[in-house]
Amino acid sequence: MHDEEDRDVSDEAEYEHEDKDEPSISTFNLRLNGFEIQPTDHYMRHFWLALWDSSLRSNSQKYCTGPTPHHHFLLQYLEDFFVEYHNVSKFAFGFHVEFTHSDNNPAQYIDADLARFIRRLKNNNILDDTVLIIMADHGARYSKVRSTVQGKLEERLPMMSFVFPKKFQKRFPALWKNLMDNRQRLSTPFDVHETLLDILNFSRARTSHPAFSRGISLLQQIPVNRTCRSAAILAHWCSCMQQIALGTDEEFVRDAALTLTKHINTLTAPHRHQCAELHLTQIDSAFLLIPNEQVLKFRHSKDSDHRLANFSGTVDPDFVHQQLQIKTQPCGALFEATIAVSFRTSEIVYSVTPGISRINKYGDQPACLRTSLPNLREFCCCNIFLKSYQANEKNHQSPMSHVKSEHSPLAMKSRSPQRNKH
Repeated sequence: MHDEEDRDVSDEAEYEHEDKDEPSISTFNLRLNGFEIQPTDHYMRHFWLALWDSSLRSNSQKYCTGPTPHHHFLLQYLEDFFVEYHNVSKFAFGFHVEFTHSDNNPAQYIDADLARFIRRLKNNNILDDTVLIIMADHGARYSKVRSTVQGKLEERLPMMSFVFPKKFQKRFPALWKNLMDNRQRLSTPFDVHETLLDILNFSRARTSHPAFSRGISLLQQIPVNRTCRSAAILAHWCSCMQQIALGTDEEFVRDAALTLTKHINTLTAPHRHQCAELHLTQIDSAFLLIPNEQVLKFRHSKDSDHRLANFSGTVDPDFVHQQLQIKTQPCGALFEATIAVSFRTSEIVYSVTPGISRINKYGDQPACLRTSLPNLREFCCCNIFLKSYQANEKNHQSPMSHVKSEHSPLAMKSRSPQRNKH
């Protein structure tokens, strides 16, 4: 028997279902080892593995096996699961990734089928006692839109939509009001986790959490003055910042970019026999990220529940962040990262914050360690990958023919930084 705080879905749901297509990049298998024991009663991974290896799929149109689009398998099984277990508690998680992992545009192929799927759930009264969550894990990460402001926001602000039964609104009006208010508050996946725990046990939802907990249920009131720091959001992923464009030729931008390049090389240094050293060749964009003025002026809360803020402080930032997009060679990798810049001493100090985004495809570039060191895939340009192209450079135009010399002006400067870097 579990304590109330230790309850999870397996304690409350009689039947569970998990379904994710594209088995090579599914949630618990991309950079992870998956499960030793089947995690749910109904588990579609075996089906997708067999389908992905089938000659029928290989000889079919993209996104299909035979005449059937792959998302039909996922949606139909989800619907069958809810119909079969209509009178018992259940939990299902379906995750379709094939259409949109590398490009947002194919998402349109599922629109009509998804709408029909939701309509059938509603018409069959399944949504009368079901919380439906439609979500994404992130927005565009590799296509051209990723280099725009919209693309940056989409990576940091994925879609998250909750549909509660109408009877929930009538039975729990206070919780419903909190949910509506929280639509305009800063929230995180940790809050979604807390929300799921409250749904499993509504008596838990009536117990307030500390105002600045890492996770606050969406059924409870989230403070209006919540910040990325209080919500445990790293600076690189925080979207509650003012962005001030910087010149890419400014000295402290260049120094920050060199710090980032050096940091990436430090990650691959123990495997230099496999991964080439990267050199900075271009700074595509640079922004100064600072909290909005109210955050800077926040002094303390006016009430014991930390819901009302006192913004009477002064603005005196001695610690800011730069968000950079850089290009490195060889392999033409594009990275986006956030660099912490401290002005607290006589020398400017730079440090790379956790969370570096590789914003163009790396394909087979890290094939030499894809399996053994999956966490380095974004950063490794395998020497063997480079050699395979260099062998054909004299006679063929290769994908690497556009690579600039490592002796470009920016690369040369990386050998003699002007500032103190950490």
